[in-house]
Amino acid sequence: MLRRHFKQRDAFRETASAQIKQLNAALDLAISAMDEPWRDLENGWERHQQYLVDVGVRPTTGNEGVLRLNIGGVPANVHRSLIAEAEGFKGSVLGALFEQMWDERVPRDMDGRIVLDESPACVKHIIHTLLRGGCTTRTKETASLCHFRSAAGPSAAVAAHEEPYLLYISHVLGLSNVIPACPNTKGMVVAGGTTTANPLQLPQWSSLLRSWCPGDPAGLHLLYRASRDGFSTGPFQQCVRGVCETITLIRVKSDDGRPDSVVGGFSDIEIVPQEVGMETGNQRSSSAFLFLLDSPGGGFPTAKKWSIKEGEDSCAIHWPETADVCAGPAFGLEDMCVTFSESEGQSGSSGCTLSTGGEFYDVDEDSPFVGLDGKEVAEIEIFRVDKTARVEHQDVAPVATTPPQSNIFPDKRKHFLHPDRSADEIEAAYALQFGSSLAELLMEEQMALAYAQTELEEAKKRAAATARALAIVYGPGVASARVEENAVVELSVRGMSVTTLRSTLEACPDSAFSTWLGAADRPVGCGDDGEANDEGLGGRTSEDCRRKVDCDPSCFSKILDVMRMRKRAAWVTDDQQGALIREAGGGHTVRIPVPESDRACFKNLVHTLFPECEDFVMDMIEPWDNVPVAMTSAPCHSILEPMSDKEAETSPPECASSEEPQQTGPVRRPSRRTGNAGQLLMDRLQQLPRRASLRSTASAATTSDSP
Repeated sequence: MLRRHFKQRDAFRETASAQIKQLNAALDLAISAMDEPWRDLENGWERHQQYLVDVGVRPTTGNEGVLRLNIGGVPANVHRSLIAEAEGFKGSVLGALFEQMWDERVPRDMDGRIVLDESPACVKHIIHTLLRGGCTTRTKETASLCHFRSAAGPSAAVAAHEEPYLLYISHVLGLSNVIPACPNTKGMVVAGGTTTANPLQLPQWSSLLRSWCPGDPAGLHLLYRASRDGFSTGPFQQCVRGVCETITLIRVKSDDGRPDSVVGGFSDIEIVPQEVGMETGNQRSSSAFLFLLDSPGGGFPTAKKWSIKEGEDSCAIHWPETADVCAGPAFGLEDMCVTFSESEGQSGSSGCTLSTGGEFYDVDEDSPFVGLDGKEVAEIEIFRVDKTARVEHQDVAPVATTPPQSNIFPDKRKHFLHPDRSADEIEAAYALQFGSSLAELLMEEQMALAYAQTELEEAKKRAAATARALAIVYGPGVASARVEENAVVELSVRGMSVTTLRSTLEACPDSAFSTWLGAADRPVGCGDDGEANDEGLGGRTSEDCRRKVDCDPSCFSKILDVMRMRKRAAWVTDDQQGALIREAGGGHTVRIPVPESDRACFKNLVHTLFPECEDFVMDMIEPWDNVPVAMTSAPCHSILEPMSDKEAETSPPECASSEEPQQTGPVRRPSRRTGNAGQLLMDRLQQLPRRASLRSTASAATTSDSP
């Protein structure tokens, strides 16, 4: 009996041992199943760290610390935690840029400040608007900050002539929805959008058209788009038939690689017969007009409107014959007439042409509008003019760059090792197989692994967003190669500190800047011993090792704005980083306003700096006639050469009219160390009566003419 009981015990022990072996094998299998994900996680972090090295990013341990910036020559200190709380900041390019810390790949000035090569007035306005905006989250720690912001009130508006570039840079930095870029414009809502104008041109153009159209309309509604509906008579007439008040926009191709021209017309009557078979021919309208919105030729291109000539209102609009299968929109007989092609155009071609003239409309004979006769049409858009807005205006939304935080294993979330089963189902299976204690241990490890994987994915997304921001702000080369030692160029423009990048000044390879900079193989303005010298780029340096430039700071800053946009537009390529820059709006440009009274001075300055390539700048300049007082500047010749301190005190205004009374006496100039205060002082001094005396002809003749 005893032996039989021992045999029963041995049988149970053997069964238990077999079960234990099976459980151990299953447990080993469950544990080993997580070994590979842990190894992949470790390798992923190693690759991520190498990616950060390649991109040039050093992650911060939090939002603490002060951002020491040099914005176009103006120093700025911004506490990282303050701006991080601003609404709309985290999802923007600027937010991704400020979220990380960078190594020496990012350009820095002589004081170690990060250089943002943009307009100081515009970027500081953006930062101040963010700082004065509302907090995204209200906590005990941010309560005092929110109180400060509410008490501070809204940020002061930028000057009207800075608004176009503010619109551009806020769009590029992903803050179009946060920054009120154009408070002085009164545009129209465009239902259906437009491809003729880019998002930066639309506010100004719609505001201009609104001021021209009778009745102060509030909106436009797209009826016909040739690239969408077809470059042919049938779709054109079908889309616009029966609509009275319309605006026609026509984008005309440039044949020399320059930007396209944009022309159009307004009609308060139908531009096609109300019904098929109606009598055709000339139609009467006294309110119709033609206009030119954009043209790359003609020096200072300006938007222009031409009304119908007196006594010619019976020929304002021409309705084509029913049998004419090539007839497009026609104002007058051939004052502005589109002719479609009977067959499809070749690849990349619309196949239709534009006829222009001035038979019935009062078009200037020397206008660029007349020179568009016979050019190929790239796009036609026709809009209904609405007295009230039909849709709410929606600006281009910034691309989200910060990934949302995610919880680990929420309800019904699929298990990362078994995507066909939920985490609860896996835990129940473990408990059934190993018991509750072992099941809890296994699930805790898997939760830790899943959390670590989520951390890695979010770190990779943040790093990718930062790399994208670096490419948009500094160019694709920042992520692939270290910047040159002398990439930062620090200038003293009539005593005003200006900081820019070498790549900006070299945006036009044929400009005088390229020759001027090409002579330097050392940091700008300093010798091997760090002392100021007269060698290198040519011309003397200021006391703070800045290269002197003798021209009006306002005109020079506008040229820099153009070169910055030109440089960023050239970054838009077909590769991955070029596509990112295109998505951010880097390929779009705006026209920079120049006051009417300064056009001659500005053109002389451009002629000096851009010999034989003036169009590089002038194609992006817009006259601005609403300037109460003319700006002043010095003679444009030899601006890259230095002038003595005595000359600097008595330098005459560049645009002084011979009829304007001149008063003698030195002009007090702002100190080079005054920063923004110096610029404000200069702006106010320019509004005072001119007191400078003319420099003698002999003195001017001794000045070198070569940059």
